[in-house]
Amino acid sequence: MAISSEKQTEILKVVAGLFNAAPGGSNLSSLAAFIEGGNSIAQLADALAANSLFTNNVMAGKVTTDAQAAVLMNNFGLVADSTSTSAGSQALAYFKGAIDAKVGFGKIVYDAVTYLSGSPAAEFATAATLLANKALVAAAYSETHSSSDLSVLQNVLSAVTGTAAYTSADVAAILAGSGASAGTSFSLTTATDTVNGTSANDTIIGEFNAVTPALQTIGASDQINGGGGTDTFKVFGPFTAATSVLPASMTNVETLYLASLANAAQNLSAYTKAANGIDKIEVADASLLAAQTITTSTGQTLSLATAAGAATAGAVTWAGAAADTTLNLALNGYQGALAAVPAALTVTGAAATTLNIASTGSANKVGVFTGPATVTSHVITGDKALTYSPAAADVAALNSINASAATGDIKVNANAGLTKAAFTFTGGTGNDTITFANDEFGTLTAGTQLVGGTGTDKIGLFDAALTAAEATKIQAASGFEKIGLNAAITLDASTLSSYKTFDVDTTALTQVINNLATGSTVNVGVGASAAFTATSLTTAGAVGINDVTINLGGAGDLNANTITALVTTGLTNVKISSNGTVANTITAVTNSDNSNFTLSGAADLTIAIAVGTAIGSQIDASTMTGKATITGSTIIGSGDIIKGGSGIDTITGLRGADTMTGGAGGDTFSFNGAAAANTSGATFGSADVITDFVAGSDKLQFSGVVDVVSGQQAAVQTAVTALAAGSTDAQIAVAMSAANTTSLGVSFAVYNGSTYVLYETTG
Repeated sequence: MAISSEKQTEILKVVAGLFNAAPGGSNLSSLAAFIEGGNSIAQLADALAANSLFTNNVMAGKVTTDAQAAVLMNNFGLVADSTSTSAGSQALAYFKGAIDAKVGFGKIVYDAVTYLSGSPAAEFATAATLLANKALVAAAYSETHSSSDLSVLQNVLSAVTGTAAYTSADVAAILAGSGASAGTSFSLTTATDTVNGTSANDTIIGEFNAVTPALQTIGASDQINGGGGTDTFKVFGPFTAATSVLPASMTNVETLYLASLANAAQNLSAYTKAANGIDKIEVADASLLAAQTITTSTGQTLSLATAAGAATAGAVTWAGAAADTTLNLALNGYQGALAAVPAALTVTGAAATTLNIASTGSANKVGVFTGPATVTSHVITGDKALTYSPAAADVAALNSINASAATGDIKVNANAGLTKAAFTFTGGTGNDTITFANDEFGTLTAGTQLVGGTGTDKIGLFDAALTAAEATKIQAASGFEKIGLNAAITLDASTLSSYKTFDVDTTALTQVINNLATGSTVNVGVGASAAFTATSLTTAGAVGINDVTINLGGAGDLNANTITALVTTGLTNVKISSNGTVANTITAVTNSDNSNFTLSGAADLTIAIAVGTAIGSQIDASTMTGKATITGSTIIGSGDIIKGGSGIDTITGLRGADTMTGGAGGDTFSFNGAAAANTSGATFGSADVITDFVAGSDKLQFSGVVDVVSGQQAAVQTAVTALAAGSTDAQIAVAMSAANTTSLGVSFAVYNGSTYVLYETTG
């Protein structure tokens, strides 16, 4: 008899909840037999809680409610805090209440496991993931290991975390770190070596040394037998298949690890799974390859990486076995972080119909990806981001791209043009993107064949216009939250009512998005690999809608983002976030009267709003931490309200009686001497007001100044001092200007606790 995998998982979770340990093989067999005998998981939990290992070890000496609850909190990875609604605080209250109510530990743990294995509240997501990951590690350990030592069994789970769901690679890493599956490390010498591995996962290390051959430790006469377990032969030094000869006697070695490949043809077909046991060839650094081919044999997986994620020197080809109907490609930090322009990768294999791509290690990128002409399905797995661009022939041949098991962000640039109407795409738990060529949705049967998954997923479009039929299909796609725009387009957002987020993903375009719904967001250049410009971007709300959020760049972006012309038609509540690590710019905003712009973000931002017709606008950067350089409007009869943030801001009010607040930091308030540039209004003496000027920190900046402080400064102050109490701004201005005869001169006067500044042009 046997139990189901679901029952095994329940057993493992209960053991983790009570003992914070893996059961090990022999104990797991006994527990499974208990279930096979007709007992329930709840009964198993009660039996384990009554076992002396629990009562005399786990709970030994814990006689208070607090001490007993602390054991359970630790086993489930929970910590209480000052917030009563947090997962830890809720759990502690539950455990203490149940203990005080004399509920047995078996039932307490069983109920907790049942809750976390179902659909727990959002705050318990990490605890649920931790429990699931502990079960995965415990299962893998118990398949090959047994122990009666509780400390050993607890150590197996000691490094498990709940930050993300574990992949098989994560489980293997945890087991290796705990010593559960670690084997012996053997280092070859310059003499002839004989290596006989153990039953665990052994590592054999050798080196090719072309510079000093006497130091080379790998020779054809070496004899290597990996033994049991999953064994790895690590080969260091630049490897060239034609000249770097591996030992002639090599068996039971499952992974051939090549630290670096020289820029040469790499025909590895002599090292086979049948003769040597090798089912995986792992290349740690393929960055030197340019127009070279790596050849493998039947049943072998190829793993590719590049040092620090740099691009390869040129295109690379993997020649898979002609007989394999499924090819397995593992990308393990291949052309990732440092590869702004990743090189092409080609895969060949005459019989292949399915290509499995695992994205692991760190982010992976491929430029033009060309697969076997016979492949109709790509299956993507792994926990790291993958960006690739299938070639035109590949896109045309594909029936499906299935990334449902992937947890990293998958980006497929399928804009070479699909031809199969029934093509399907399924995303995973990451933030996935699939981009389609112009009019592609005219080819597809229905949008329902596209499933984004559970992340924040995007459909990218190269369409210059959308027909009603295309919009209907896009609406029918499920699990997608964003639309990416990659061509000049005027888009009616009301036809895509399922979407409130629009990404401008291609630089130097003019785009118009009309009829935006409330709460809509437009992202500009997020994640771009070079400086990004939206030549012209128009955002307009539907009737009665006046709000939109515009994000320039994303967190950590390394490139500047610019909107040359931003038009906010009918939108009077606009949120703008400046993100990334370099300064962003909105050159000119054409806005409606009485608009309210709220600025935020850590990246510096330069923004200028355009001429209104009668009423100024408010620009509020009070929550912004980057430096804001803000230029107001040129409306004479009214004024803007401009607020800086915590950065060292520069504010230019221009025309109108503006109210300006610098905020924290040493801010600059700038005034322009060009004729009428700063005219406040028709009434002489209407003034700009700076609400928080700090002498010695903030600055007044005047361009075109003839006399920084008027030669008649003393006379100006005397004239103002002589004014009657309660004089108006206009009366103060008249007195100052009468005493100051220097055109383009600046004069100051203190009156009733405020400082007045006159910047006069032509009297």
